[in-house]
Formats: sequence, structure tokens, C-alpha cells
Amino acid sequence: MMLDNLLCFKFSYSALKDKNSDRAALIHAVALGKGDVQDGFEELERFPVVMEWYRLIGEANGLDPRHPLVAEAYWLGSSLLDREYDITPIHNHLVERFPERFSDPNISPSAPSGHPPHHNLHVMTYGIISRPDSSAEDIEACKVSPVRLLSAGNVESLVDGRRLQVQDSFNLAKDYGGLVAVHSNTICSTIDDKTADAIMKYGFHM
Repeated sequence: MMLDNLLCFKFSYSALKDKNSDRAALIHAVALGKGDVQDGFEELERFPVVMEWYRLIGEANGLDPRHPLVAEAYWLGSSLLDREYDITPIHNHLVERFPERFSDPNISPSAPSGHPPHHNLHVMTYGIISRPDSSAEDIEACKVSPVRLLSAGNVESLVDGRRLQVQDSFNLAKDYGGLVAVHSNTICSTIDDKTADAIMKYGFHM
């Protein structure tokens, strides 16, 4: 699969609740290659934690946290995650930023260990920590999943076979029968079998 230099912006855009905001417009433009990447990364720094995960993976592998290989590892999964990681700095960052959320029994009171720092680990451990009103369905949709395109807006999960309705905000749904990765009910990347397997391995431990 060809490396997507704008992958991080596609996935981050899909996570935004208000798609009509100036922030969403900026990130969407960058994701489409129509905006300034530097401005895009400055906006990502305002997200609750994504850049912290990028820094963790980047530093462990001798890469700039803005390198597209880092985003690929975090959102999709790759061999960059095949090492021991200490998630404590991420956990401490979240405790400091969202102390009130750690009284929620659905949020882990301690840093996870023994798991790769894939986005789905964050979701399974902390939910959507910046949005306490998130439903169980919102949290499930926040996991990155490999799916097969069936028709416009309709996909089938490779994880559990469920059929889902999704948005195609980046005009990626062109190969019906092909594979894509979805996040927050949005198609964020076309993928191949190898990448689907990586999501299953690092994101679902399957």
C-alpha cells in the first residue's frame, strides 16, 4: 500500500464532532491536499492526545512524530509497534488534562501495559476521553476497523461481519468489493489485505 502523507489528517478530521467548525474546515482542506500541512499539525497539537501518541512512537523509532510512517503505525498498525512501549507518559498526560474523567469506571485508572500503542488501545482504555457524553456506539465507532466496500455508503466489517453505513468525506469509495479503513463512521484510507491484517493484529489482537 502506498504511504499516504496526509493520513493523519483524514483520521483526525473524522474524529471531530462538529464538522462545520473552522477547525474541521482547516483539517479537511489539509487532508485533501488543499491546505498548509504546518497549519494542520498546529491544529492537531490542540487535540486531546493524538500528538502525544505520535511523539511516543516517533521517539521509539528515531522518527519525527510528524513522519507519515508514525501516523500509519498509530492508525493502521505496522512493525513500528513491534517493541516494548511505556504508555505511562500518555496516561499521565490524560490524567493531568482530564482529571475529572478518571472517576468514570469505564476509563482505566492506570496505564495499560503489554499492548502496542495503536489507536484502538487508546479507545479501549480511555474511550473518547474529551467527550463524556459519548455513547457506547460512539466509542465502538471510534475504533479503526477494516471493512469491505459493498456500495455507496455501505460496508461490511472484517472484524465481526456487521454491515455499517459510513461517510466518504475524502472520495475514497471507488472500488466496490475493495477494502478501506473506517474511523468514526468515515472512510479514511483505502487499504490492501496486508494493511487489513495489520489493523486486526495491532488494533484487535486477532
